[in-house]
Amino acid sequence: MKRFSLPTLAGVATALGAVIRRFPGTMLAAVVGVGAAITLAELDGGNPATFWQTTRVLLAAFIGLPLTLALRLAGEARGWSHKKGLLLDAVGLAAALAYGLSLPAAHLHAHEALFIRTAILALGLHFLVAAAPALRAGCGEAEFWEFNWQVFLRCCASASVSFVLFLGLVVAVGSASQLFDLKIKGERYLELWVVIVGLFNTCFFAYGVPRAGGETAGPAAYPRDLRMLAQFALAPLVVVYLGILYPYAVKIALLRVWPNGWVSLPVLCLAVAGIMAALLLHPIRENPEERWAAWYWRWFFRALLPLTALLYLAVRVRTGEYGVTESRYFGFALAVWLALISAYYWWPVNRSIRWLPASLALLCLGGTWGPWGAFAVSENSQFARLQEKLAAHGLLVDGVLTPKPQDLAPKDFSELQSMLRYLRSRHDSEKLTRLLAPYRADPKRKMGVDESQSAMDRSWAETEAVLKWLGVRRTGGTLSQGIVNVQIDGAGEVKGYATARLVWQLGRGTKALESAPGQEPQFELDQKSGALFARTASGRVEVKAMTAVLE
Repeated sequence: MKRFSLPTLAGVATALGAVIRRFPGTMLAAVVGVGAAITLAELDGGNPATFWQTTRVLLAAFIGLPLTLALRLAGEARGWSHKKGLLLDAVGLAAALAYGLSLPAAHLHAHEALFIRTAILALGLHFLVAAAPALRAGCGEAEFWEFNWQVFLRCCASASVSFVLFLGLVVAVGSASQLFDLKIKGERYLELWVVIVGLFNTCFFAYGVPRAGGETAGPAAYPRDLRMLAQFALAPLVVVYLGILYPYAVKIALLRVWPNGWVSLPVLCLAVAGIMAALLLHPIRENPEERWAAWYWRWFFRALLPLTALLYLAVRVRTGEYGVTESRYFGFALAVWLALISAYYWWPVNRSIRWLPASLALLCLGGTWGPWGAFAVSENSQFARLQEKLAAHGLLVDGVLTPKPQDLAPKDFSELQSMLRYLRSRHDSEKLTRLLAPYRADPKRKMGVDESQSAMDRSWAETEAVLKWLGVRRTGGTLSQGIVNVQIDGAGEVKGYATARLVWQLGRGTKALESAPGQEPQFELDQKSGALFARTASGRVEVKAMTAVLE
């Protein structure tokens, strides 16, 4: 039996040196990313221009870390030398730098799509890490499965150790602050989390990553607990979801109605749980003593294939009503991917599992760029819907945005508002700039560019300003429950709702004012002070920032 011993400084230094020698590009990206994140914490949203430039560095490092890791593992799988590995690191870091430089230089042009694209690209690069061993000639299924199983275990271990270490250090620092009367800023705890997640977690994980093409364990080494997880947790979940989805499919087929949009969630949950169970059972599916594993592999994908039609139809219905967005684009892409994967594994004999991470990587990386990508398709779809809606109400004449004071039904107003807000916050492209040119060129407009505001605040504020400039207002009527912004110019009323719950901001506290059914709140604007007041049967209060939940 080995005796328990604490790690020595020499041992830690040796392990750190081994990680740096094996993954120098990955560790460099981690150091740069941690430095950028700490700088952002210190800026605390101060100088917007500096904050955005630092964010560009962070996003580039966020891409560079998994990219260099995937390239290094690919080089190991191909049996390349350390010098070629350094060349791969240089290529990965150069690609990450190019990505950072491709982001808008001015913070005023930063928008949500940049962050969503970065997250999807990073996810695709992680799938490439999982697919890396397949590049080695002669890589078997057992070797590929064992590599990814070890990587998964290392992920869980590094996350657990990092969490325990962070929690312990937070308690220690907090205790020292109280006992010795130290004044420790709140940013220090955030910076501690950044260092542990960005550096310690990366080093701990990288040290245990197996070499692509290393020794593998066969079915005899299959963990018993793993079989229990698949048999007693994931497989029952699959049965539950199938028991819900197939009766629902029969119901909508008999009633001849389109599926509810909510059906996308259980279909995706079924796919995640089912595919995970299939991957966990893959090493023992040919074991005569584990016949149920072979049965599961034979029938799960056959049961999943018809349900991909539900996912496709649900996304199609939402797209037909509200146009394409990034989430609907990837919902459709996942429906097609699940259908292809289910068809591929319909007869599981001699079917390789390496296509799962490889195809997911292709889906993530290919779906973010080009005119076929999620962002371009979504922007074109929503922009076309916006033009159509504006033209229908006489607000777009010969392609020029034109004011035309009018009252719009709640549904039309909300759609117009949401499309403008979406395009302004998510994309803010040249097409939208050209469309809004008449508004922005009008010297009488009541909103300028406040560079101290965040991109989200600017987009929301300009959306409301554009609607006011166009002269459109929301009329009373029936509106499905939701959260909407109420814009009042002078005295006004909100009508047509059973109840209205108003939330306003006073200093640092948030309070709620509720009206009884049939007693909608009235808004009054004090012409002298410019203060906005809300009045209901329960009282009158000044409103500084508000959101109305109308039902």
